[in-house]
Amino acid sequence: MATNINPQEIVKQVTDRLAERYPEVQQEHISSLAVEELGKISNSRVTDYLTVLTERAVRSRLAK
Repeated sequence: MATNINPQEIVKQVTDRLAERYPEVQQEHISSLAVEELGKISNSRVTDYLTVLTERAVRSRLAK
């Protein structure tokens, strides 16, 4: 069973966690990446892992 999706909360959680890991990157940049990556997967049938998948995608982009 899928949980209720709150995109703003997902973006906030991802931004907060990654801002701690990448203090040299502006939070606004992390947030915009999170919005973009979440947008790519938000229409998925299975939504239980949107936060984890979004964070992984943003972290990958920041590591480049």
